[in-house]
Amino acid sequence: MFFVLLFMFNSAFSCKQGSDLSDKTNAKVLNQKRQKSPYPYYNWQVQQHKKDLDIYIETKREHLEQHHEHEKQHSESMNEGRESTRQVCETLRETQEKIAFAANNASTSSIPTSNNAKKGVILFKNEAIKFLSHRRSKPNL
Repeated sequence: MFFVLLFMFNSAFSCKQGSDLSDKTNAKVLNQKRQKSPYPYYNWQVQQHKKDLDIYIETKREHLEQHHEHEKQHSESMNEGRESTRQVCETLRETQEKIAFAANNASTSSIPTSNNAKKGVILFKNEAIKFLSHRRSKPNL
C-alpha cells in the first residue's frame, strides 16, 4: 500500500513537472509565433529604414514648402521691381518731353544779351537734342 501511495504521489509530481515543461514549451511556441519574422534584426533594419525615409520625406516636403514660399516672395518682388521701373521710365519720358519742348521753344531772341548766356542756351539745346535722339534710337524699357 505504501508503494501504491508513493507511486501515485510520484506520478502526480511528475505530471506537475510535465505540465510545467509543456507550459514552457507552449510559451516558447507562442513567443515564436508572436515574432513577425524569424529575422528580428532584419525587421529592425526595415523599420529603421522606414523611419529614416519618413524623416527624409518630411524634410524634403519642408524644403519644398520653403522653396515655394521663396519663389512666391521673389515673384512678388520682381513684380514690384517691374512696376517701379515702369514708373521711372514714365517719369523719364515726361522729363524728356519737357526738355524737348523747352529746347524746341528756346529762341535766341528771348535769351539775354550776353554772349555767354546765349552760348549756354544753344549748348543746352544741342545737348538735349543729342540726348533725345540717342534715347529714341534705343528700344523702350
